[in-house]
Amino acid sequence: MRIADLLKVEFDAEAAKTHSYFSAMPEDKVKWKPHELSPSLGSLAKHVANLPAFGVVFLTTDSMEASGGPPKLPEYAGRADLMRTFEENCTRLREALVNASDEYLKAPWAFKAGDKVLEEGPRAAMYQLMCVDHSIHHRAQLGVYLRLLGVPLPGLYGPSADGPWQPAWPKSK
Repeated sequence: MRIADLLKVEFDAEAAKTHSYFSAMPEDKVKWKPHELSPSLGSLAKHVANLPAFGVVFLTTDSMEASGGPPKLPEYAGRADLMRTFEENCTRLREALVNASDEYLKAPWAFKAGDKVLEEGPRAAMYQLMCVDHSIHHRAQLGVYLRLLGVPLPGLYGPSADGPWQPAWPKSK
């Protein structure tokens, strides 16, 4: 099995989990923040929806320049926009994975700020760290927001306090 095929299996499982959190978001609370320094629920969700596009950068370039500092979080424009953005970005990421050979995924990739290399490693490892792990981190923040708002959480890696585990893959027949 190709490395990209394994990465796609994991990505699809994580995308389904993220989708379940987006579906649980209360539309009347998208401007809510747990702290003045935190992004709003809607802005955080939109950031998570855009992270697969970040993964495309890792899979289609040799490096990324970050001298301008962290990007501004996008504005939330409703659940339909959130879901459309997420699905479009997921589709683009899956297409990039289809085109990635094992050799390409083993090649070096660098995250830079001017002349300084912030992170560097095999493209597949950098994709995993900066796209998949980054998405899981922010989805966990989203889960905390939802919990603080009293929203029942779906089980992601086992049952939650609110419901059963939702397996990532359909059962074999």
